[in-house]
Amino acid sequence: EGTSSADGVQVTQLLPRLLSEELQLYFARVTTAIERGGANPTTRQQQDAALASLAQDSGLQELVPFLVNYVSKSLYRHVGSPDHCRTLVGMARALLKNPHLHLELHLHQLL
Repeated sequence: EGTSSADGVQVTQLLPRLLSEELQLYFARVTTAIERGGANPTTRQQQDAALASLAQDSGLQELVPFLVNYVSKSLYRHVGSPDHCRTLVGMARALLKNPHLHLELHLHQLL
């Protein structure tokens, strides 16, 4: 699960299977709502609910590395789509607004 470099530093991969079923489902629903975008009122409502949840819910700390990684990789993947990038920045903003999350170790990925 991890790799070692010549200087002895071990890098581990994110392992979603280590998350509880509830957190895996939450992650899947949030990322699905973000990917669908706000093309119609229903998907816009789901997206707004997902962003509001990310900004308020406690108990998401275990998901922080996964959520930050998702935002970071998705921004690179969707660089040609300003609307989607705006939504991803909104997702990052929601994480930063959440008083229950400690993002210090992951801020470099959001920059």
